[in-house]
Amino acid sequence: MDTIPDKFIRDVLFKYLSEVEDGVNQILGRPSLKALGFRQRVIAAQRQRQLGRSPAAINAKRRGQPTDTVRHTTRPRRGWLQQLGLVEPGESSRAVVTELGSRLWDGLERLSFLVDRAVRVPYDEDLLSALNLEGLPSMAKDGLFRLASLTYGGRADDAQPTVDEFIERGRQVHQWTKLRNFKQSHAEAIYLAMASSLAIAGRVFTREQFRELLQSAALAHPSQVYRLSQRRPGLGYVVFK
Repeated sequence: MDTIPDKFIRDVLFKYLSEVEDGVNQILGRPSLKALGFRQRVIAAQRQRQLGRSPAAINAKRRGQPTDTVRHTTRPRRGWLQQLGLVEPGESSRAVVTELGSRLWDGLERLSFLVDRAVRVPYDEDLLSALNLEGLPSMAKDGLFRLASLTYGGRADDAQPTVDEFIERGRQVHQWTKLRNFKQSHAEAIYLAMASSLAIAGRVFTREQFRELLQSAALAHPSQVYRLSQRRPGLGYVVFK
């Protein structure tokens, strides 16, 4: 088996031969490899229990400390938090919360997303509407952008862009959001990109503001902004030139 260079082929052959051996053992009345493995694990667990090394005994000595299950579950999440810049490695393999992480925690608390030290984000209104669910806690449509503003910008000021700023930002975003082989973008994509960039600067840009500015820009500067709202419900399609 070791002479086969390809690991995938070795694994396939090993599994196939193991199943053949189990079939032969079953015919001869011998325990299968799975049964032998299970029996070995039971015997090992009994020995650990006798030596006081069972999971229950070990956990009893660790009162107040995270269990192995918790450590195993949280370790990948810690990696995500490090990639997002919310924590950084500290001494003794302990993670240290960064300034960005502290601002995120404060933002969660200010928006009432933090209950008993657990993050509980309400459901999105559009999701509840699509699923026809009622009576569940819902979040304002600009809630996540408000949280992003508090986290990255340290504040959540009203964006209030002018029509000229709106057109300039829309033109910058449009080149990345327009549909392939078409000139127009879906207005929702324009809004999400624009609101995200403003949130990083600590400015909250709501859908209602976007809707009003889009209407004003299309009326005041029809050669630079025009809508194709009849082709799609909601905010429709838009072109920035």
